[in-house]
Formats: sequence, C-alpha cells, structure tokens
Amino acid sequence: MPEPPKDPVSRPGDLYELGPHRLICGDSREPATWERLFGRELADCTWTDPPYGVDLQIRVDRMDPDKGAVTNGEDAFEGDKPEETPPLLAAVFRQADLHLKRGAPIYIAAPHGRMLTVFQEEFLRVDWLLHQTLVWSRTASRTPQPPIRPRVVHRPAQ
Repeated sequence: MPEPPKDPVSRPGDLYELGPHRLICGDSREPATWERLFGRELADCTWTDPPYGVDLQIRVDRMDPDKGAVTNGEDAFEGDKPEETPPLLAAVFRQADLHLKRGAPIYIAAPHGRMLTVFQEEFLRVDWLLHQTLVWSRTASRTPQPPIRPRVVHRPAQ
C-alpha cells in the first residue's frame, strides 16, 4: 500500500478502493455518483450520517482554522438548514434504495428533537422498514451547543 501524499486533495468523482470497499467523493443526491460507485452491483448495507438540518452556522470566531475549520464565515454544510433537509434526505434515500440489496440493513445517524421526525418520515417515505433505533452512546459532544442546554452525548441511529 503506497503512503498517502503529505497534502492529499480529493475532487468530485474521485473513487478510492479500500480493500473490498469503495469510497467516492461526490454528491449523494446525484444518480451519476451512485452509478460510478456501484456500477451494476448492489450494497449489502448502508451506514450514513447526513446533515442534521440544525443550521449550525459555524463561524470563524467559534472555530480554529488550524484544525480544519470553516474560515470564511459561511455555513459549514450545504443542506443543513431545516427547510433544506427533507428534499436532501429524499433524494439521497431514493438513490440509496436503488443501490441496496433487498432487505439490506440501513443505519442512518439522526438528530434529536423535531428533526428526528423529519428523518423518520423521509425514511418511511422510501418504504423502508423502521425496525428499531440504536443509540450511539458518546462520551462527549463535539457539536457547539449553548451553555444553558445539557450537552447531548448520544445520537440515535435508525
């Protein structure tokens, strides 16, 4: 296995083979991304952690640019405003459904609160079976949260 470059750069369309797995840099809403990743094959399972629709508004004054933070004052994630989340999830879930084996397990990290309902609605709209919710028990929260709220230290995975 060759050593990675000192300053790696990924571009849309780059496809990496990691043993029997593949990773693509691309827009998961776009059929071409999925077709390049899978060809005619189908996935055995899906694990995804899409934007939560919580409008984090991560700004330069709250982040350290030396740690890879957003430094231009723009939103950290495209599609992470509450009103943008349902169409984003719908497009990605439709594409995932086309590239999954029948009955394949699907794990989707999701937020708490109102947006969890949005995630569940879009999940069910694809006609997937919501069988159970797993809890990822975290030892600390990495998401900036107001100091008056308790820190969230776990996330549901549908």
